[in-house]
Amino acid sequence: MGLDISVYQKVNFVTSKDELLEAGVTETEIDSYYDRYVWIYVNPSFAKQADGLKTGFYTGNYVNGFRAGSYSGYGYFREKLSRLALDVEPAQVWNNPDNFVDKPFVDLINFSDCEGVIGPETSARLFRDFERHLERAKTFPKENEYDFFLNTYLSFMNAFELASKDNGVVRFH
Repeated sequence: MGLDISVYQKVNFVTSKDELLEAGVTETEIDSYYDRYVWIYVNPSFAKQADGLKTGFYTGNYVNGFRAGSYSGYGYFREKLSRLALDVEPAQVWNNPDNFVDKPFVDLINFSDCEGVIGPETSARLFRDFERHLERAKTFPKENEYDFFLNTYLSFMNAFELASKDNGVVRFH
């Protein structure tokens, strides 16, 4: 198990599961919606990053995706990102989010490591953070030949750039 990232553009809300149930659609019929539409889950603990989107089925164009690592691998990435930009461990951000408002990468550091969605406005802010810190990320100490941190950094930078355009989203799943 691990964290996968998918990027969609041109997302438009179709319906929610609750709306379908209220209209008398059966669970079996609802299952077919997962094949036809993009399921977007707005994690209630991080609804701010969803930029007003709501949980439900959407139309949208898949434009990119990548594996952000195992859950522990993604945790490692987030630790390094937090140290690079804020010079603190992620737990300090999680435990005191009000102390880090408007700081770089906070919308990603203080976000789910398993499911949720980041909307287009937050994606644009995060993309700018990734751009501003790119040179420092390139020189940040690497662990081995394959620089997992930098490769993941570049993958997220690309994802947030794409999601910042054409009503895009970055989906964590």
